[in-house]
Amino acid sequence: MEENEGKIYRITIRIPEKEHLLTEKLAKYLHEHELIKKPSINEVVRYSLMFLAYVIAKQVRSDVQGGDMSGE
Repeated sequence: MEENEGKIYRITIRIPEKEHLLTEKLAKYLHEHELIKKPSINEVVRYSLMFLAYVIAKQVRSDVQGGDMSGE
């Protein structure tokens, strides 16, 4: 564990087979494009959480500046 990571928490998710297959495909894609370290569901969840946080923060900044991110 890296020093800057801090405490690690374990979570459990339940997903149907169809979503599991989709997650595996996404893991392979993200790994092939070097966006995650290894093609695992854990890495997909981490990456997705960080991406979601980035998009929300960008939206908040845009709203504060009076912008519209809807693309219309």
